[in-house]
Amino acid sequence: MQFRTKLAVVLFVTFLVIIVAGYLLSESIEVVKEEVYVGLKGQARTNPFLAAERLLINRDFAVNHIYNEYQLTNFLDNSGTIFFSAMRDSFKTPTLEKLLEWVELGGNLVVNVAPYGDDFENQNHIDFFLEYAGVEVNINPDVDGTAGENGAAEDGIKFTLPGIDKDLAVTLDNYLVLSDTDEWASWAVRDNGHNLLLQFNIGKGLLSIISSLSFIENSLIGENDNAAFFWYLVRQGSSKHEVWFVWRHDVKSFWEILFQYTWMFLISLVVCLLLFMWKQGMRFGPMITITDTASRSLIEHVYASGRFLWNNKQRFQLLASLKQAVIHKIKVKLLVWDTLSTAEQLEHLKQRTELNEEVLNILFIPETREQLSKTSFLTKAQILERIYEKL
Repeated sequence: MQFRTKLAVVLFVTFLVIIVAGYLLSESIEVVKEEVYVGLKGQARTNPFLAAERLLINRDFAVNHIYNEYQLTNFLDNSGTIFFSAMRDSFKTPTLEKLLEWVELGGNLVVNVAPYGDDFENQNHIDFFLEYAGVEVNINPDVDGTAGENGAAEDGIKFTLPGIDKDLAVTLDNYLVLSDTDEWASWAVRDNGHNLLLQFNIGKGLLSIISSLSFIENSLIGENDNAAFFWYLVRQGSSKHEVWFVWRHDVKSFWEILFQYTWMFLISLVVCLLLFMWKQGMRFGPMITITDTASRSLIEHVYASGRFLWNNKQRFQLLASLKQAVIHKIKVKLLVWDTLSTAEQLEHLKQRTELNEEVLNILFIPETREQLSKTSFLTKAQILERIYEKL
């Protein structure tokens, strides 16, 4: 009985401690509710017009993106619609002029005022399309704050489309307003007397200048009649089911441009470089020479020996060999040659060769390396040849 009593007391005390600890914990903790904006995910995070593109695709439209000048000048047909929200200074003036020529042929171009940010008053507002249409941009005097913070009221800006009796309510950003200085706009959307959209007829096409395209971005296209107004702008100027979005400008790197336009030259250069390295590079081991097995003439060896002596400035030895050859022939013709004196030898040679003594003295004058020049060698060799032929 005592054991059960002790167990009950322990359980009661434990239960009481838990209750007290829970009460104290609940009194020290405060529950705070906070809303966290998660934002868009996937492609919608990087592409602000993804929802508008999906709307067009569901209605059997072909949607394309233009990211650079090459695509803008080469991928356009003579019809369709372009939504242009990229910075103007990212494109060259001839490219933008070609875009206006495309509009004259029947294209439908919708451009927004270039995003200037908060420091609008201190920036140089040069816009090719605004200058062409004679449009000026100013801050709406009826609003306060910065661009993007002063959109229309939640029910939108109400206006009537041409040919349609029903009013539309569109969430247009009214921070910047447009002024038609040349007064040649064919249609305008106004808010309290300020223009938010001006439309111009250019040739067979249309140029629409709007203060902002934020109403068709992913977060706003589902509000009010934004989608209906977007659909009206797409279908207004062209019946072709093709739309281009120009909302950023990607400048290609030097290497991308190099490989895109000079790939044939680069391939040729690499091939030439490989051939040059193969020709100039060291071989692995000596070259195998083909030995000549044919027998050679003795005269080739004599010629090679004479050329060797000549190249090594041994001309006096060549001349001495010629003298020995001449003297040998003399001894064959005149057996008593060795027994004769020098004067007698000269006399016999004069009789046999009919040459004067001055010429014949070459046989008896020794030669040295210093005295024998190339000219002297050739002269004496010719003389020895004449003596040899006269014997």
